Amino acid sequence: MARLHSQLQYFIKVKVSTDPLWQRKGLTIILSGHDVPGEGEHKIMDFIRHIRSQPNYDPDTRHCLYGLDADLMMLGLSTHELRFSLLRCLI
Repeated sequence: MARLHSQLQYFIKVKVSTDPLWQRKGLTIILSGHDVPGEGEHKIMDFIRHIRSQPNYDPDTRHCLYGLDADLMMLGLSTHELRFSLLRCLI
């Protein structure tokens, strides 16, 4: 996992420095790796709850969550966000 985390960090650095789509103003990239305790889906939901509690939160913010766990549907619905997408690929 440490190797994957370092590769993801490298990928993000390259994309932010070379890809104009990744350099857009207002784009936030957050990498929460293996060194941060907790399940990925729950870390994401904690983050969404945190930004919703901020006074300058824009209710038109779009969220997209990818994963195959069934609890993702329940977590996504529990946010009560209007613009929340859940991606599941069953291949």
